[in-house]
Amino acid sequence: MSERTKSNASLLAAIRQVHQDSSGRYGSPRVHAGLRKQGRGASRGRIERLMHRHGIRAIMASPRRVRTTDSPIAPNLIARLHRCREDPDAHSRSAPILSAMPLSVQPQHLKEIDVCGLSR
Repeated sequence: MSERTKSNASLLAAIRQVHQDSSGRYGSPRVHAGLRKQGRGASRGRIERLMHRHGIRAIMASPRRVRTTDSPIAPNLIARLHRCREDPDAHSRSAPILSAMPLSVQPQHLKEIDVCGLSR
């Protein structure tokens, strides 16, 4: 048996121990950190490879899914009516400050506002 095989066998035993101590919750990054705390020097890639080959995996949370039922559409509590298309004069009532101001006094950016599809 080669030195690498012996080394992998002892490393695998240490990996299984750290994984078991965590109740199967640790993946390769945490197993690597745990082994480093113990003084075992091995790269994370090597630990990943050994864990993958021997089927050692972390317990993962199940994906969350929506658990609501078909709920009714919420009522319109504001009951706001948009009457721009129905009432062409609605723009003058919706912006009384601008309509009270003569066009010569209004700032340039306010003159170009198109309220409800009607230009001023």
